[in-house]
Amino acid sequence: MTSDLKQKKRKNILKIAAVLSLVSALLVLSAASVWAADTTIEPTVTVSLRESTYLDSLTKAGLKADLYLLAEAVERPGEIAYDFRLVEPFTKLDLPTDDPEADWEAVAEEAISPAITDGAPIVSGAPVGTTIKKTDGGDPLPLGIYLMLIRGKEPASYLENSPDGEGKVTVAYSGEDKFLFAPELITLPARASSGDFVFDLTAYPKFERADITPNPSEPVVQTGDDTPSLAPLYITMGASGLLLMILLVSALIRRRNK
Repeated sequence: MTSDLKQKKRKNILKIAAVLSLVSALLVLSAASVWAADTTIEPTVTVSLRESTYLDSLTKAGLKADLYLLAEAVERPGEIAYDFRLVEPFTKLDLPTDDPEADWEAVAEEAISPAITDGAPIVSGAPVGTTIKKTDGGDPLPLGIYLMLIRGKEPASYLENSPDGEGKVTVAYSGEDKFLFAPELITLPARASSGDFVFDLTAYPKFERADITPNPSEPVVQTGDDTPSLAPLYITMGASGLLLMILLVSALIRRRNK
């Protein structure tokens, strides 16, 4: 498989992952960003991993979830219905709530920059596999739209360019495995295909495995048969010593003949 084909395949995987993760958002947002819901219920989010070949490796990566509140649900006066209102630092984003074919992947991509630069997650570093019931401040999770970023335990490697170079992904490392996670949007509550609202949401992050590129700045340790031989050094030192001895003997002979 050529490099171009690999990049296209990776790009498609991340796009499919982002689209699938937005199904719940589309079900809610396609109805002109309005729902009739009971805000007295305290919602929860469980970030879980599906069964896969890399489940053990993903578990060892110590995955964490960061949730950024992108838009909050606002009650309509005199109605049992709610709209979405963008919050800082996401107020410049455009929510295409009236377009059922909107590119929500692009919205998630666009939200990364203000989130990392000026934002602060209301839930930071929640271990994947646990249920999130409160914000970091101890308050119930507000209803609304969230940007969910999955990362590893190494904050220095939190964000990097996607394989196609057109977006950003968060990363996690586990031994020789490197996992890429596309940004995802989730909504609270979500809406089931039956039309019922789901306040206890389970989110399944989509990922792609990538090869780890060795760091060229790290010294290469040679072992075994690859260990550099010291024989040339010994040969050079031996030849130099012999030449010096010949010069000394020649000098002594000339001195004696005088």
